[in-house]
Amino acid sequence: MIRRYSLIGLILLSAIWLSCKQDRDPCLQPKTVTLHMGVYKAADTGSLGVDSVLPSAIVGLVDTNVLFYYGANVSKFALTLNPKADSCRWFIIADSNHVNNVDTMTFYYQPQPHFISEACGFINYYNINSVRCTNYYIDSFQIKDFNISTKANVENVKIFY
Repeated sequence: MIRRYSLIGLILLSAIWLSCKQDRDPCLQPKTVTLHMGVYKAADTGSLGVDSVLPSAIVGLVDTNVLFYYGANVSKFALTLNPKADSCRWFIIADSNHVNNVDTMTFYYQPQPHFISEACGFINYYNINSVRCTNYYIDSFQIKDFNISTKANVENVKIFY
């Protein structure tokens, strides 16, 4: 009889332990929130929507002059936004051989705290309100997705050169 109760107790404890076990650590989910941009040919070339490249791009924050990206044949890149501000201005140099005219893009946005868990805390998602840019090399831009989150496969802004 005692053996039977021991077996039932063991089964109950196992069931309780398994029901309390987390499937995965919530802190392992992506915490980097970036604004994804793609480079395209301008409308006047007759190839609207066709991927293009920046020959030798330099991208950085205007206020800090910190370079975030430098590379050849860039067609896609990602930028971060400041969670303690409602705007952020980036400079984009399409070709490092021609640095006389630097385009800037200013993103105006609203940070939105996104709760991950008690252990991991919050991260910020963003909603783009508007964008302003200079037009030295940039012909135009198009906002494709106003919501910026941890989704890696979403292109938020298209830049036309």
